[in-house]
Amino acid sequence: DDAVLMPEWITPPFRTLLNAVRSCDDAMVRAAADDVVRAGVVKEVGPEPDGDDDDDAAAAGVYAFDLFEERFCAMLTEEVDAYEVSGLPKRRPNTMNASGLIVNEIGMWGLMTDVVKALASPLAAALYRDEIFA
Repeated sequence: DDAVLMPEWITPPFRTLLNAVRSCDDAMVRAAADDVVRAGVVKEVGPEPDGDDDDDAAAAGVYAFDLFEERFCAMLTEEVDAYEVSGLPKRRPNTMNASGLIVNEIGMWGLMTDVVKALASPLAAALYRDEIFA
């Protein structure tokens, strides 16, 4: 098992989804992702009712949710802060982000891959049913 993401690092509503993905049962994965959406823990953020229709299209379909437990967030922040002061080379995500860090390049590729495969992908499929994901 290549899993890096620990169930105790994610909030309870998403643990069932993680377990379903790790069971390799597609029907369970779809049901668990649907349950997370139906439970109301995933909230659509936009569009804002500001009367400006120009930015409404950009905000439609944007969601917010608490995925990680506070302890995991603290551990991740501690790790990133330690790397920042280490003097080791770091590449920024883009020229507009002078303080960002590409965590895949500092040894967290496995963790981030697990997050995408086990949580982000099935959740995206549940939220954006009309889209085709490769």
